Amino acid sequence: MRCYRLVSRPGVSAAAVLCLLCAIVPEAQALKFTCSYFYNGEVDFGKNTRHEWGAPKESGLVRWTFASVNGAIVRTVRIQGTLYLDRLGPGIARMQMDFLNSGGGAVADSAVAERPGPGGDANLRDNKMHVDVTVTHANLNRVLITYSISDNPGDPAAPLEIRTTTGQKWGDQRINIVEGTPPPRPAIAFKDLRFDTLRAPDVDVEFSPKFNHGSTDFGSDRHEWGGPVSGGSLRLFLRNNGEVTGRVTGWLYWDNYFNGPSHTGTTRLAINYLNKNGDILSSRKAFRVFGVSWDANDPKNKTRVEREFSHRDLFQVQLRISKVVGSNLRVDPLAGSYPFKCRPPESQ
Repeated sequence: MRCYRLVSRPGVSAAAVLCLLCAIVPEAQALKFTCSYFYNGEVDFGKNTRHEWGAPKESGLVRWTFASVNGAIVRTVRIQGTLYLDRLGPGIARMQMDFLNSGGGAVADSAVAERPGPGGDANLRDNKMHVDVTVTHANLNRVLITYSISDNPGDPAAPLEIRTTTGQKWGDQRINIVEGTPPPRPAIAFKDLRFDTLRAPDVDVEFSPKFNHGSTDFGSDRHEWGGPVSGGSLRLFLRNNGEVTGRVTGWLYWDNYFNGPSHTGTTRLAINYLNKNGDILSSRKAFRVFGVSWDANDPKNKTRVEREFSHRDLFQVQLRISKVVGSNLRVDPLAGSYPFKCRPPESQ
């Protein structure tokens, strides 16, 4: 189900705000990403703070939300920022947003923002337009953004509206039978400047953490030439119920080959499960190896690591390996963090 609503700010003509609101999803069960996004040319996109040296001073935002609705994941993208006309003379800056599934098919109407302006200072109200667009769909996979420019000065008195590619108000699918369909818009020639593909973040990622840290190592089940042959496994994935699971597997080693069989010690691995802000949601009981010989492959010098934790706010996993001296003193620690990440734009 999709629902649409057009929102504008009364009395703000040159910075009219247009927004498409779709099915509301429960925030408590949502995995959220806030990604920076920026474009600079004759047409610019960024944050409405300050335009300096030919470019927006700050990036716009692309917010992705993955929410569990009736046992399935529904995706929402929200694109927020300011569209600028950034050229010396008059023209029209154009930004078209196409919302696509993994096969390239449309899952919602295309949104088109156009800003006619006199040119010159991009900070002028008549050269910029605020964009705030939201689309929700279970199969939403990416957004294709096309930036275009026209030498046509456009109609400065026309209301700033985000429209569909057919010229109707974006999100308004009603056609008045009595009055007929809207008249066609005058044909205006645009030159495409760039195409950006914004893919949804991957919510099922796998890392291969490998620590070759003196006498304290972590990785695969085989140890050669002073270190693990390959990394262990750390998987971070979103479940259909809205919870995120972090799963860590591998082998922890005491590696003291060069000091001989008489030198014993202890390797410690702690696993911390963190939210987006770096706050610890859970710190699982640490794994330990009490090494007694110089061969790291000796069963006495390694232990299997297998740990899993789920939480709706889980966003990253931290591994921390160290050597234990005495009863509990940890020295020479080494940490690695493994978070979800935004995907960079793909440009052409």
